[in-house]
Amino acid sequence: MEPPVTSSQTEPILCKNNCGFYGNAANDNLCSKCFKDQAKAQSTPDDFFDKNISFMNASTAVETPTETLPSAVDAKSAEDSTPVVSEATVVPDRCHKCDRLVGVLGFKCRCEHYFCAHHRQANLHDCTFDYKGMFRTLLETKNKKVVRDKLERI
Repeated sequence: MEPPVTSSQTEPILCKNNCGFYGNAANDNLCSKCFKDQAKAQSTPDDFFDKNISFMNASTAVETPTETLPSAVDAKSAEDSTPVVSEATVVPDRCHKCDRLVGVLGFKCRCEHYFCAHHRQANLHDCTFDYKGMFRTLLETKNKKVVRDKLERI
């Protein structure tokens, strides 16, 4: 006695490209690998041209405002022509005092320079940071002022 054959059970279909795998009707009778390869082959040239066209449209849109802005900027810069002084760059991989290579283990001081283990103390590298002033303002903010009225109330 054989089971009844229904219309939903059909014979598997081989791939259109004859690769040996079974195809799927949803993938145009192609196996998953052949379907991906075909989709990639069809979409690659189109995507390439679409991206270039959108890039060209964006670049032309950007060029238009920049051509009009320099004239306004030139007028302002002519009025405010002050020289800008740039500070020397700090090299974080060398000691500021002895120029020794410190790498990752360099110590950064409050004077914004990096030092080796020998010169990391403030008195050893002639630090320019005002520690006395910093601690004075810190004490003023942290300590409350004692007023005579409070003493009399207690």
